[in-house]
Amino acid sequence: PQYSGIEQAKFFLQNLDTTCIDLKPVIDVEWSKWWTSKNRKLGISRLCDMIGYIEKEMGCKPIIYTSPKFWNTFIGNDLETKGIHLWVADWRGDSIPEVPTGFEDWHMWQQSSNMRIDGVSGPVDWNIAKSLDSLLMKP
Repeated sequence: PQYSGIEQAKFFLQNLDTTCIDLKPVIDVEWSKWWTSKNRKLGISRLCDMIGYIEKEMGCKPIIYTSPKFWNTFIGNDLETKGIHLWVADWRGDSIPEVPTGFEDWHMWQQSSNMRIDGVSGPVDWNIAKSLDSLLMKP
C-alpha cells in the first residue's frame, strides 16, 4: 500500500501471462507495518486505483483476498465492493467464514494455512470455493 496503485497494477499485469489465465486476478490485501490509522485513506485510495486499472486492462474486477480482522479495521465500508469477489482468510475453525464489512458473501474461503497432505512436505493452505465458475475469466 505504500506504492501507487496504478504502478502496482502495471507491475502485476506485466508479470502475468494473460494469454493462458483461468482465474481472475487476485489482490492480496493484508496487514503490513505500513497500515496505520494515519495512512488508511491513502491506502484505500491506492487499492481503488489498482482495482480500477486491473478492471480496465483485463475486463473484470479482481478478486480480493483478505481477512475479516484486517479489512474491518483498515478498509471497512470505505471501498465499493460491488462486483468484487471475496476470497476470505478465516482460520477460526467455524462452519462458515466471517464475511468482512462491505462484502455480501464469500466466493472462496481459506480455512487453514496449516493443513497436511500426503506427499507434500510441510503445511499447505486449505481453500474451499463455492463456485469455481464465478472466479474464472470469461472467454
